Amino acid sequence: MRRRPLCLLCLLVIGVLYCMQVLGIPLRRETPDIRAVDELVRTPFTVDVKGEVIRCEVQDDYTVLLLDHSTLFHNSRQFELNKVRVTLSGAAGCPVGALVCVRGILEKPAGPTNPGQFDRAAWYALQDIGYIMKNPEMRIVGTGRNPFGSFCAVIRQNLSDRLRAVFPGDVSGILNAMLVGDKAMLDPDEKSLYRLGGVSHVLAISGLHITLLGMGLFRILRGLRLRQTPAAILSVSALVIYAFVTGLSVATVRAAVMFGLFMLAKLTGRTYDMPTAMALACLLIVIENPLWLVNAGFLLSFTAVVVICAFGGRSPFASGVILYVCMLPVILIFYYEVPVYSVPVNLVVVPLMPFVLGFAILGLVLGGKFHWPATLLVRLLHFLLDETARLPAVSLILGKPKIWQIAVYAILALIFLRGITVWRTDRKRLVFYAMVPLMVCVFLIRPRPGLKAAFLDVGQGDGCVLMLPDGANVLVDGGSTTNYEVGTWRILPYLKYEGIRRLDYVVVTHMDNDHTSGIRELLESVRDHRTALRVGTVVLPYRDEPTEAWLEMSALAEEAGARMLVVRGGDSFLFGTGKNETRIDVLGPDPSAEGDIPDENAQSVVLGVHFGDFDCLLTGDVQGAGEEALIRRLAGARETWEVLKVAHHGSRHATTEEFLELCLPAVSVISAGKKNLYGHPSDEVLGRLDACGSLVCRTDLQGAVTVETDGKSFLVTTFVTAEEGEPVR
Repeated sequence: MRRRPLCLLCLLVIGVLYCMQVLGIPLRRETPDIRAVDELVRTPFTVDVKGEVIRCEVQDDYTVLLLDHSTLFHNSRQFELNKVRVTLSGAAGCPVGALVCVRGILEKPAGPTNPGQFDRAAWYALQDIGYIMKNPEMRIVGTGRNPFGSFCAVIRQNLSDRLRAVFPGDVSGILNAMLVGDKAMLDPDEKSLYRLGGVSHVLAISGLHITLLGMGLFRILRGLRLRQTPAAILSVSALVIYAFVTGLSVATVRAAVMFGLFMLAKLTGRTYDMPTAMALACLLIVIENPLWLVNAGFLLSFTAVVVICAFGGRSPFASGVILYVCMLPVILIFYYEVPVYSVPVNLVVVPLMPFVLGFAILGLVLGGKFHWPATLLVRLLHFLLDETARLPAVSLILGKPKIWQIAVYAILALIFLRGITVWRTDRKRLVFYAMVPLMVCVFLIRPRPGLKAAFLDVGQGDGCVLMLPDGANVLVDGGSTTNYEVGTWRILPYLKYEGIRRLDYVVVTHMDNDHTSGIRELLESVRDHRTALRVGTVVLPYRDEPTEAWLEMSALAEEAGARMLVVRGGDSFLFGTGKNETRIDVLGPDPSAEGDIPDENAQSVVLGVHFGDFDCLLTGDVQGAGEEALIRRLAGARETWEVLKVAHHGSRHATTEEFLELCLPAVSVISAGKKNLYGHPSDEVLGRLDACGSLVCRTDLQGAVTVETDGKSFLVTTFVTAEEGEPVR
């Protein structure tokens, strides 16, 4: 490193910036009015915001605008804002570069409320988006003041439109992500295929793209007898503009900077040093926004380049395995699962990418019948990935690794890397290649000292995950009427976070959408091979006359390869033996309590979970006649309960005084949506819980509520910051 002083200096500065980031020392200049604006948006009210449109994404039923140089107007005062993301109803486009005024409720992006959930606030912060506004009134009031930004945005939009016009719908979305850096046109199923195959990186503007485009343009200009200096300047300039057009992603900026330094070295007769170029590119990105230091894309992009620098010149298979080993911990820290077949799939896909990109550009320029080579290759990739997704164990869900697991893995990885570096023959290297499965197994170790119940924040709905001491996993409900795709964005990420690869039982307490929408998503994903999760048995409540929704859920369970089980009050499940024994009693529904007009809520499945001295009561939406039948059953048992999942999201029609006098719960968990239309939880229920001395935890205020017990004592924690929800015993 002494021979690379600039590289060393860059790394030292990056290290200092990282330490400052960890210590919470502000590294970026905040807008002068940020504190005043944050105070204003705490109380929702209508405001006017004026800004310049720098991006317009039109979908089938909504439009997203990104406003820059924004100003908030309130009570004759003006406040400078960061970028504002505006979502409009309907596919109503707006010219890029226009100056618009929007009137609506300004909000700060919300962070995650469950473990494993995507941190939207952090993602927006990387793009310098400080606020969002949904469904405002909008009018165009003039033109903006950033002609270059408008120029780049117009080119970006024109490229997307051109791709839509030239290529078929199943191909244009893929090519739009590869060439323009816009994934808005991608189908969710396509994203899942590329993720499971371990080739999601090809759906972004990568260093490979930039190198191909830059060197290709340089060689074309040289072939046209242009001198080296102007050819290099034009090539670098074109790539800089391309980087701005495609949104300045980390991989694009890194590759563009490194390509520029390569050309500079070529023109000056100096030696190009890849580690120094990489370190300088990294520093430039981090100085622009230090938050990139803890971003998955940033870490994976630079990890790949470091591996290429350190272990270049080896066979494609050896390079692929080394890259897999080095990137595995980063992948697990952020995504909790690892594609099993990514090395062989990449060995096929990556060599095809120059042809895909080359033919895509050819089709983009010439149009018409010249689209078919790129179309054929993209469909070939889709076929390959679709077949890969059908293979057994296509992806291995390992969960978020613990610090000790990363430390053990790092030691084994160093031994592996040292071995394949010293032993140059493939026969000797086979010994170290055999270490890779052993290294992965380090992350499979997830001991369970007791029972864990997680009441997830799913919005206005219910979702509880039970992780039992013997290793079994049970999902009780999973749905929402306020959160879009709750199974995909809240339930499944939590299961991956905890390393849950199989749900032994999925219990549907009743068929209302706020308890089943996420479960349907999970079963559809399993059926369509979009996830590595597997489901063993789907448990449905007994019904004399099954409803259409009941029959649809039963059919979907069968399509997903799961058994179906119908339960009623009096049934029981037994898991484990000895000190790990857990019993789940079915306390409802009671068919005899069903009236002439079926009531889904009254006939909810009610579960009593027993582990050692710990008891937890899960009540679904039980109320009315169903709660009366439950009271009769509980009166005979004479039990008290440590934890109660309050019925029907805290509705005043459930959880009566008589019921609470029997239960006497130490802790009551209410699952409800923030500021929901139903007023849940009701003041009456909160008053009744307070009167019986129960500590109330609410998912709408405190995020996910987790209960952990060893069968004797138990600990309740909430996901939010300590000031909003302190851990309690």
